[in-house]
Amino acid sequence: MDIFLPVVPFLRAILFRHGNIAAHCTARSMQFRSNCLVVICDVTKQLQATQFHYLTSVEVSATLSIVDDLENLDVEVGWLRKRLDEILVAMRVYKYANRSARNLTSDVNMMITRTVESLAARANISAHETVAGQHSSSADFISSMTSNPRAEFLLGIDIFSLIMLPVLSRSSEASQPYKTNKILFTT
Repeated sequence: MDIFLPVVPFLRAILFRHGNIAAHCTARSMQFRSNCLVVICDVTKQLQATQFHYLTSVEVSATLSIVDDLENLDVEVGWLRKRLDEILVAMRVYKYANRSARNLTSDVNMMITRTVESLAARANISAHETVAGQHSSSADFISSMTSNPRAEFLLGIDIFSLIMLPVLSRSSEASQPYKTNKILFTT
């Protein structure tokens, strides 16, 4: 009987909350019924001791198989089945959210890379024009940019891109919408 001492607190809590779950058990042997209760206590203890991100779907599915066997013996463990089903759903949602966050982060990084490459290409074009001797000073370059409609359009985009890029990066750092892999689920 000393084997059952570690599970006594769990058994008391389960019986207090869910009543006599083994009242309608079809097993005849008192020892077998006791073993069923110990199994339920062990499962409950394991779920309480394990953090969500350390659980695997294989472990939860194996535990659901044990719950199936207990239900076949008419042990009332519907509450445990419901909790395990909720954990499986949470695992799927967590996995999907992580995948979506990685894809979104990848898309944003690609967009920023393209913007930076575009800015670098435009800066390179402007540098080549200056090196070619088309503009003798910065003042001449700026006045020619404002007098040329195409250049003014390019200059406007460059200024807008340079202004918006730091603003976007500051807001994404502040709110960190792509850090969904740090969502904590409790069991």
